[in-house]
Amino acid sequence: MLTAIIETPAGTFKAYDQGDDWQITGEAFEQWCSIWSKDRRASFDRALEAVPQSEQATVYFIQPIDLAEG
Repeated sequence: MLTAIIETPAGTFKAYDQGDDWQITGEAFEQWCSIWSKDRRASFDRALEAVPQSEQATVYFIQPIDLAEG
């Protein structure tokens, strides 16, 4: 499920909640990171660090990340 659109100077990326993993895709880019059931937001933030130029990212959430899950 599409969770967020991420814009950086390096391009536009999409983050998908694939159940147990975050999948982040962009042009010639794909990264998978585990979702931590006890802290989904922290695991998303960790996955976001894999995006090129993530320190300048603007994140548009399409679906909320449930912080209470786990």
